[in-house]
Amino acid sequence: MDFLIVLGGPQSPHTTIEECPHFDATAEIEVIRNCIDANKVVLGVCLGAQHIGEALGAKYEHSPETEIRCYPITFTEEGQNNDLFSHFGETSVVGHWHNRINV
Repeated sequence: MDFLIVLGGPQSPHTTIEECPHFDATAEIEVIRNCIDANKVVLGVCLGAQHIGEALGAKYEHSPETEIRCYPITFTEEGQNNDLFSHFGETSVVGHWHNRINV
């Protein structure tokens, strides 16, 4: 495998198997961590990005507001210097779809 794309869903990184029997967040985060450790490219969309953060030791939090629109993001210095993201410049407008309701 050359890369991993992790998609989104209505769950959260802390959704349990009891809450959602077909979804194992812990196992998914472990797969992501293994890919990162093997220097594979990992791209996360929505929940997938939250799982990447969890795999790297970051924590997520629920937004107090629903956000469904395009908002600018600002890249860190590390992101601006990364070959995968440097062509975006300092900021980029991206789509956000965050709800307060999660499984």
